[in-house]
Amino acid sequence: MKTTFTFLFLLSPVLFFAQAPTIWNSRGMGGGGALFAPSINPANTNEISISCDMTPLFHSTDKGDNWITTPFEKISAGHASKMIYTNNPLIRYCISYPSVNGFDYVIPKKTTDGGNTWSQLSGNPDSTTEVYFLDADFNMPGRLIMSDYSNTYFSADGGASFNLVHTATNPGAGEHIMDVFWDGNTIYIGMIDGILQSTNNGSTFSMLSSSGIPAGEKILSFASGKQGTSLRFYAITADAGDVYTGMSGE
Repeated sequence: MKTTFTFLFLLSPVLFFAQAPTIWNSRGMGGGGALFAPSINPANTNEISISCDMTPLFHSTDKGDNWITTPFEKISAGHASKMIYTNNPLIRYCISYPSVNGFDYVIPKKTTDGGNTWSQLSGNPDSTTEVYFLDADFNMPGRLIMSDYSNTYFSADGGASFNLVHTATNPGAGEHIMDVFWDGNTIYIGMIDGILQSTNNGSTFSMLSSSGIPAGEKILSFASGKQGTSLRFYAITADAGDVYTGMSGE
């Protein structure tokens, strides 16, 4: 009896004060969701964007000290919603995950007024197919690489039109693009099948001949950089059966 009384006595203050709060204060961003695709504006390193799988796209202009949420009518974020900055402060790209009539879509979007308004890319080859990857050339904002589950496309006119440049060799695994390195007229695309290269400003693409990846493995994650004339590629590989479109290798 004594034990039961003590238990009730300790519990009663919790019950008494368990009331709905009247004031809420922000303690950070995320809303309990996971955060993905951080992006820093190369032209202004104070500006940062990061997406959340619970639909918010967060934006900071003071190196992350303060954050605002992009209205969902403009961008509804997901794990691939990386803000793609360009050297034109008015032109940016991003993948959005809107829900329309109960159906979820994953579409590429563009702004030409610094983010005030966003519209779908008019040249999207198939607006009913999920977009898994989107990237733009920072120095030439009209050049884009975009992929769905099976195909990779190139645009030279800011998304008004696209050309098919590669189709997955393994339909089950899909394309799985990790990153693009823009080097003037030369473009390198790190993908599951290897490094897709164009040396003529995107007119044609072919797979770059390379060695060093063990048989039975595929590229999971890809990074690149250039200093002077020295160009370097870095990759993390995994068993071919464990790499497929939509997985995170970052």
